Amino acid sequence: MSELSSNILILCLDSVRYDTYMAAKTPNMDAIGTPRLVHSFACWTIPTIFGYLMGFPPIGTGRSDFIPGVKQLHWAPEYLTEKDYSTIWMSTNGLIARTNSITKGFFRKHWRHFINSFGDERTPFLISQLKRIVTIEPQQPHFVFMLLMEAHHPYEWADGERKLIKDDPQGNFDAQVKAIEYLDSLFPQIIKPLSNMGRPTRVIITSDHGELFGPHFLSHAPGAQNYPIEFDPKLFEIPLVEGVVIK
Repeated sequence: MSELSSNILILCLDSVRYDTYMAAKTPNMDAIGTPRLVHSFACWTIPTIFGYLMGFPPIGTGRSDFIPGVKQLHWAPEYLTEKDYSTIWMSTNGLIARTNSITKGFFRKHWRHFINSFGDERTPFLISQLKRIVTIEPQQPHFVFMLLMEAHHPYEWADGERKLIKDDPQGNFDAQVKAIEYLDSLFPQIIKPLSNMGRPTRVIITSDHGELFGPHFLSHAPGAQNYPIEFDPKLFEIPLVEGVVIK
């Protein structure tokens, strides 16, 4: 199976720690592969996402590449477009949209489809857009990068949400676990449009960084005014799940 004939799906679960992922019940994502403990090379989103898209894997994978068929220092959306992939960015992370604006459209440039919505739209909306795109482009392989926000505070699930509460670290932990379980429940809907294309889909599930749940330090962003942090291993311990869906 050629690496550059398969669909490629990367699910980046924003802010998900390795220990919360392991505490969650994730039968759908478990079917892809066994979770591994790896380490992010940054404690916030932008440097990690740019690193991933330049082909750099999390620390501890034992290899030098991240995206199948894409070597380090190649900008994956550009490289895969040249290989006749339909390249699809999907998220509801406002920081990505701001970064794209500041860089005068650089981040957006090589994605054929760039969906970075705001407001109340979350992963179910992204799934609907993925179905639409695959329907109108059934012949090409697809490279899909989804940065999913439900497990980033405020944590969200189908019928509720919870903000970080400084003096309740266990409650914060449990809320991220619940958000991960919600994303796992959506995973079959995410993979279905790609698996219906008649070609294998290489799947990578990981995170961009961890999170601090309190009581002394909260969140992850360096220099955040409302959530001060110091170095902690939990900011960098993330899961990695890899596998292939044949159909």
